[in-house]
Amino acid sequence: MLSALLVLPMWLALRLMAFFNRSFAATEVMLAAAILVVPSLVAFGLIARDKRLATKGRRRIPESTLHGVELVGGWPGSFLAQRHFRHKTIKRSYRLKFWLIILFYQLVSAVWLFGGLAWRAGIGG
Repeated sequence: MLSALLVLPMWLALRLMAFFNRSFAATEVMLAAAILVVPSLVAFGLIARDKRLATKGRRRIPESTLHGVELVGGWPGSFLAQRHFRHKTIKRSYRLKFWLIILFYQLVSAVWLFGGLAWRAGIGG
């Protein structure tokens, strides 16, 4: 399922990297790739920590923090962590916001790739 959700955002990321590769050095392209991966790693770590805290009955990481990291690109890492640790998979309000963030990424990617914005910028389709 994650693979299917990553198709549009990854396609957009690859198109953007190809566009920027024309004018930036390889190290800057690698930095852009890292910017795509780091939020997912942070989100994965936060979900793992929150699960540990929940198990110990200690103060938890605020959901707003988790959603903030997901919103800046950490949703794939959060998706994997939720399944790996079996955490944050039941609470409806959390799941709704999480899936709205994923929908946001899907819509932005689709609009950019197919809605004309990319064509004008020379990085579409």
